[in-house]
Amino acid sequence: MAPIGPRFVLFALLFAATLAFPSAASAAKAPARQPRLSPADSAALAARPKTAPFKVMMRSAVVPGWGQLYNHQPLKAGVVVGTEGFLVASALRELKRQNDALQRAAEAKAIGDTAGENLANEEVDTHRNRKISWIWFEVAAHLLSMADAYVDANLSTFDSDFGKEESHGPPLPGDDRTVALAFRVRF
Repeated sequence: MAPIGPRFVLFALLFAATLAFPSAASAAKAPARQPRLSPADSAALAARPKTAPFKVMMRSAVVPGWGQLYNHQPLKAGVVVGTEGFLVASALRELKRQNDALQRAAEAKAIGDTAGENLANEEVDTHRNRKISWIWFEVAAHLLSMADAYVDANLSTFDSDFGKEESHGPPLPGDDRTVALAFRVRF
């Protein structure tokens, strides 16, 4: 089985991000905006307890995806759990390969096979470096999920704080703004 490289991980993360975040085109098809809230409704929403962003971030730190679930983002939580699970599994796979290479180096040393021992030691170094890379990818993904949970918790009351955006009539022709992601693979 061929090793999974950083390009594949980057592609997987970008693909997951395109699934997790709706595009502007789908947002344009959303129903018409609701009118502004009355002062009484605004006061009722303001009296509602706000989520504590730091606590939500700590939930995400303790259990990957918990902060996203608390913010009512189940798709993001699934992406976080899947991505972090993949990265941890990759690091553990490299640890196993490193330990296997260490065992082969010890066996080669025991029988006096210097060439086999040197080859096994090179494999140990290779797998150790790959394991460390996967661990760093995992740390980055975990910190990113914590930051995402924090930001989502801060923005949870955005509409009640500032009101919904007013619609100023139908969109103008040619004003179809979309966000797209493109990639090219060369073989």
